[in-house]
Amino acid sequence: MTRPNRPLLVAASVTVLTMSGCGVPSSGPATVVSEVAREDTQESFSEQFPPLEPERDAERTVSNFLGASAGDWAGRDDRLDIFLETEADWSEPSAGMPVIRLREDGVRSVSGGSTTTATVEVAADIVGVYSQSGQVRKPTGDTSYVKEFKLSRDYQSDLWRIVNPPEQVVVLDTVFGQRYEPRPLYFPATSDAAGTLVPDLRWLPGAISDPAARHERMLEWLLAGPSEWLEASVSSAIPPGTAREGVTVTDTEVTVEVSARSATAQLDRFDVVGAQLAWTFGLDDDMVLTLVVDGREQLSDTVSSWAEHNRAPSDEETADGAAIYFIDEGVVRGVDPDAPFSGEAVEGLREAAVQPRGTQMAAVVNQGAGDFLMVGPPGNLERVGDFSAGYITDPQWINAATLLVLADGRPTAVKVSSGESAPVSMGDIDAQITDISLAPDARRLALVAGEHTYVAPVSYTDEFAVKLGEAQRVGVNIAQVADVGWSQETRLLMIGVVDGAEPWLWEVSIDNSEQLPMRDVVDSTTGQRGDALAVRCNPPDRNPAVGQPIVVQVGGSIGRVYGGGSYSPVRIERDGDSMDAVGVNPFVVG
Repeated sequence: MTRPNRPLLVAASVTVLTMSGCGVPSSGPATVVSEVAREDTQESFSEQFPPLEPERDAERTVSNFLGASAGDWAGRDDRLDIFLETEADWSEPSAGMPVIRLREDGVRSVSGGSTTTATVEVAADIVGVYSQSGQVRKPTGDTSYVKEFKLSRDYQSDLWRIVNPPEQVVVLDTVFGQRYEPRPLYFPATSDAAGTLVPDLRWLPGAISDPAARHERMLEWLLAGPSEWLEASVSSAIPPGTAREGVTVTDTEVTVEVSARSATAQLDRFDVVGAQLAWTFGLDDDMVLTLVVDGREQLSDTVSSWAEHNRAPSDEETADGAAIYFIDEGVVRGVDPDAPFSGEAVEGLREAAVQPRGTQMAAVVNQGAGDFLMVGPPGNLERVGDFSAGYITDPQWINAATLLVLADGRPTAVKVSSGESAPVSMGDIDAQITDISLAPDARRLALVAGEHTYVAPVSYTDEFAVKLGEAQRVGVNIAQVADVGWSQETRLLMIGVVDGAEPWLWEVSIDNSEQLPMRDVVDSTTGQRGDALAVRCNPPDRNPAVGQPIVVQVGGSIGRVYGGGSYSPVRIERDGDSMDAVGVNPFVVG
């Protein structure tokens, strides 16, 4: 359950949700978080990256200025003031910090001839707003960021200075990805007796290097509760009003002290609190976590005790050991011929999905009178009641008893035991959906509608009533999306097109703060786009950042994608011969 620092990315008909706004989050009050003072933490702050400073090149000076705000809020103004002749009044941290993504030729000089004055134009789009609560929230208002920067200097040998700095502080998404770390908070899912934890994505400045200081910041955010977007799908074992008193870290133990004297409810679900803290802090399995409430020790246990609370694949279920399957003319083919379902043959078989950590497979079958479902262990698939539809696709396991499928363009829950079905309550999504992918925690659903990708929180009003919350666009400039899957707990992998870019496979954080093209796949497939993908969600404690295996269908061929996007055809053994895999609709276990 160790969560080391990962390499960071540099870089329904949905009623389309307009993204907008310079510096103002879409909803919810500003959360003011206590700063960790440098003098109080000594080695808390680490200069991992060289400072961004003025240069003798005007365009690079402006680019550096747009990234200089990255880092802890303390010292932000000082980092910006070095680009000016005199200090300026900057926007308050409570206003948030828009994350901007440059357009093509997004920073360019628009004046020339003078060696002492210059004008540089910046053209970008606001993809989110970073707040003091660590969230990157959906922006409101106009998301276009077009500014003209005027620069001056006395002599050609001098560094450029910005004459007209904008008051609102922004940050380049590429620098954001370098200097902040994705650090989800974890909250227990509602209507779940197993204590499943759901990640709520936050970003911690990488410059805060001291473990105690990092845990203090994460604890402050955790005590404030989940984001407004996710709150209908999760709860917290820590009642509002609980206050942070301190975090002590040694090589083998982390002690968390809180006060519940002003809490709005009794703090007594100590085991769930321990799970929230252990996963939020990303502690090693063998560390001891101790919880002290109002001066009394209430819990002390090894972190491994809470491993089962996260439903993402575990570290032991490695990518190399994950079974890879695809469909070949009604037969399930496994890359490993000894995989449990390899060779499973059903007339009219079109798609399938294996239950995570289970022994059952769900199959979509068409034998001439519409689609129906079959479920069972290897060699013993049985029809799921009388449930059928004109077209069924994307079977997903909510749990061992319930499937989620796309039936005639509508997400639908289906009971495995009886075939009883119930359409998902779609909220503000009112058009046909072409693809769905359920997160491992079953509390967030990625979907493709109108050839765009969205993600929505999922809640269960009873054991069989499924409801979607607000669907937010992911990959705001990615269109013609053909398929989507969860590559990490808080990242999606999608096949799609960005205007002016060659790559067709992208990994995007669900808050849009990072977007990574998998470039090499273009050359490997001679430009041909993928039609379908399957990806195993990366365990929270593993590198690399992108999940593995990634399996894609390109035309009628099945291949794997590695690293930055290198593609290799899958080889299988058949009738004693080794050959390239040919088929459709790949799927993986985990």
